[in-house]
Amino acid sequence: MLHEEFREITRSGMLVDRAETIEALSTEVVSPIIYSGEFRLIIVRNNFAILHYRTFDPDGSNATLRSSCWEMSGNGQWQLVFHQGTPESKRG
Repeated sequence: MLHEEFREITRSGMLVDRAETIEALSTEVVSPIIYSGEFRLIIVRNNFAILHYRTFDPDGSNATLRSSCWEMSGNGQWQLVFHQGTPESKRG
């Protein structure tokens, strides 16, 4: 699922690579409940897409705007190439 060259800019602003992401996921003890919505998929090419969406905690806090870049591999599997999560600013 993760592309060989995967990179992520985390919600806290850290740049992590594929190995760091796999390590973090494998040592995660409890997965928090996170809701998602407002999905928007942009097909850039037949084999490349960008997905925008929003996540938030059950109480509505920690809203995050997220973008993921996906590429279809030679064997027809979609792989995540890049992901970024940015805290949503308060709208006034």
